[in-house]
Amino acid sequence: MIQKIGILGGTFDPIHLGHFVLAQKAYEELNLDKVVLVPANYPWLKKPLRLTDSFHRINMINLLIKNYSWLELSNIDILRGGNTYTKDTLEELKNIFPLPTKMYLILGSDNFHDFHKWKNYERILELANIVIAKRPNFEINSNDFQNIKVLNSSMLDISSTIVREKIKKGFSMNKLIPLEVINYINNNKLYT
Repeated sequence: MIQKIGILGGTFDPIHLGHFVLAQKAYEELNLDKVVLVPANYPWLKKPLRLTDSFHRINMINLLIKNYSWLELSNIDILRGGNTYTKDTLEELKNIFPLPTKMYLILGSDNFHDFHKWKNYERILELANIVIAKRPNFEINSNDFQNIKVLNSSMLDISSTIVREKIKKGFSMNKLIPLEVINYINNNKLYT
């Protein structure tokens, strides 16, 4: 039997309910066996000015996924170091997962918008099926690529950038971040 695994990468700085809902929708709609969250070491295309230490990002992910057996964390990008390239991530995961495995790379339409700029995007298409969730203000033009599946449900309109800004201004995050993650952020004085 072929194992179906969703791959959701990102900085997760911090992880929020938008990430969780996206993973859950892909898991349910595609009948996946699990979804693996892969925090980036340093996303070469986004080039954030400042990235929270990977130790904290991993801890926050673990707090979110601890009660969900279908969610898993992989820190392979952080262990590899340097710039994070999705092609390298998928190549490494392909060697880790037991055979036979089919990988589904989960993206928001905002990320897919620049997919043609990704390093070795043709190889990414060979390694995984692409799963896209609609995000407001980003059209999905998947006609140029094969192996593209558009989810029926849209992403929540939340970004880590907005979450960090709201935390800095002292706004409540109860509807955007799970309580355990909020407590971790407060206890470690992150994003203030």
